[in-house]
Amino acid sequence: PGAYKAGPARALLQELAEGGELRELAVEGQRGKQYVLSSDLPLLEELMLGRVPAAWRPLGETTEEAVIFLAPLDPVSARGRSAKLFGFDYVWEVYKPVEKRIWGYYVLPILWGDSLVARADLKLDRTTNTLQVLGFWLEDPTTGKDARFATAFGRGLGNLQRFLGAAELDLAAIRPVALRNEARKAAKNG
Repeated sequence: PGAYKAGPARALLQELAEGGELRELAVEGQRGKQYVLSSDLPLLEELMLGRVPAAWRPLGETTEEAVIFLAPLDPVSARGRSAKLFGFDYVWEVYKPVEKRIWGYYVLPILWGDSLVARADLKLDRTTNTLQVLGFWLEDPTTGKDARFATAFGRGLGNLQRFLGAAELDLAAIRPVALRNEARKAAKNG
């Protein structure tokens, strides 16, 4: 195998653009030429008008109904993307010495709606089959007072607990206590 050569790829992109299959466009914050399938232009137009295309409607729970715990190597959060996309400073601390960790060994960003609003250090204790919240931090403390967040957070924890097959859920580290209580209820009912 030889070195990668961009020439053939550029030629193909040019050919597809000239044939109308691709459309060249500028993307704010991105250098160089960007391309989109011409057939996707109506979707982009919908997005530019602030609407979600009908084809993109969720098939199940949305991130407003149940938070998502993003894995450290998730494309959204990895390699500094969370800071660029969400203004959320995230570093996976698993490889940092204990004394240099700020948040914890395996802290996960929490996606609610279209924002990263918190982070949690979670652990599955295999001896007790318990999903433990070792640490929990809100980016904005007022989020913890929002009943919609408490429900979505609890549902997300319940989904993760069921996915892992954990028998118990330890939420002792969650503050404020009212958030912990509401999350516990939603996790059981989810």
